[in-house]
Amino acid sequence: MVNLTPEAILKKIYRTYSSFYDIKLKGGIVYNCRRILQIVDIQHDHFEGQDHFPEDIEATFVLMNPGGAKPINNNYSIPTVPKSSINTLAQEKMTLTSPDKAQYQVMRLMQLQGWKKVQVINLSDIKAPKSKDFFVKVEEFERMYHDIHSIFSLKRKAELDQVLGYCETGPTILAWGTDYRLTGLAVRAIKVMPNRNIQGLATNLYYHASPHRHEDKLRWLTQMNSIKM
Repeated sequence: MVNLTPEAILKKIYRTYSSFYDIKLKGGIVYNCRRILQIVDIQHDHFEGQDHFPEDIEATFVLMNPGGAKPINNNYSIPTVPKSSINTLAQEKMTLTSPDKAQYQVMRLMQLQGWKKVQVINLSDIKAPKSKDFFVKVEEFERMYHDIHSIFSLKRKAELDQVLGYCETGPTILAWGTDYRLTGLAVRAIKVMPNRNIQGLATNLYYHASPHRHEDKLRWLTQMNSIKM
């Protein structure tokens, strides 16, 4: 039987690392972003909390956006890149971060599947804790400079290939949610994503990994764990 392992226990089992950046557009407008997140079983974390480049992992999750993610170290210096330097992001190290509700749910599936290292990327890198703010920011960004806020942009194809290359044999789990406003971002992502071992619970979109209700969280875990990956 599938249970929801408490967050307090998950914190003692896993560490999360993220690569952050800020992007500056015309008029000096700055968007806070996260490029990639990796979740590692502490017993298999040879970096022991230190900053490092991404490493090979066992599964990739694609969620909506990074929410309000931030480094644990308040003095960590997040790089600011102009739009013309977006292709330099792969050179940025990951730093220790605090997990959120969606990442705790990913950890629970890791437990069930026996995975020690996974990664999370998003339909958009733009950070926003509330979905209504997220959609406003995406619309503003794309009005000024198209879609490079997303790793699925054709302008970032080499970077996407590199990130997906960290998990050449494992599944790619789509779990970005069913909000109709994600349709455009989701279609772009699916068009450029390699068609190998794609998993998820689909309707017209893909059910979110961490829905609000307890029973829905259990249902997602149970159904995902039943898939041969």
